[in-house]
Amino acid sequence: MKNTLHFTILLLLGSSFLSSCSPKSNSENNETKTQEKEQVYTLTTDSTALKWTAFKTTQRIGVSGSFDSIFIDAKNTTGTIPELLTNARITINTTSVNSNNAIRDPKIVSFFFGAFSVPNEILGTIDSVVNDNIYIEITMNGIKKTVIADYSIDTLLLDINTVIHLPDWNAEGGLSALNKECDDLHKGEDGISKLWPEVAINITCPLKQVE
Repeated sequence: MKNTLHFTILLLLGSSFLSSCSPKSNSENNETKTQEKEQVYTLTTDSTALKWTAFKTTQRIGVSGSFDSIFIDAKNTTGTIPELLTNARITINTTSVNSNNAIRDPKIVSFFFGAFSVPNEILGTIDSVVNDNIYIEITMNGIKKTVIADYSIDTLLLDINTVIHLPDWNAEGGLSALNKECDDLHKGEDGISKLWPEVAINITCPLKQVE
């Protein structure tokens, strides 16, 4: 009887430990998401950062960079996430592109953006936030297209991610011109020079929680 009681206690302790270490259920994750959406935050637009990642060679090697000049116009700087983001606008000065390479940056400006009908500016407007999706209208090369981004909040940092397909904005000419100019630098082990049409976009915005 004593051994049976001892075994039962160990079993209960083990079950409790495993339960505490198990991943959150879908219902718990959904509850966390709901709390995030209902929570009121203050958005710090001055500290917003935009990172882009382009891909070269047939092995899809990532090349990342940013823009030194971006302007955020948020209609609301305090509110829930949907309230903060809806109708917010971002203006990007393409001549401020920064890939951490002083030789490459002027080539991106001249050969890629220089092929655009409107070469110096990219505009983004958030149309709506539905569930976990953000609908962003991007105006580039004189063309407007809506993309869907997803977002998450980690330690009061709003993290927005999407991937754009440059041909949607008729940017093939700029891609081709830049790839030709950087031909050898875009070659992998197979000797094929390639610049991919997809670009990953990441935007981060610090938040302050309003009690």
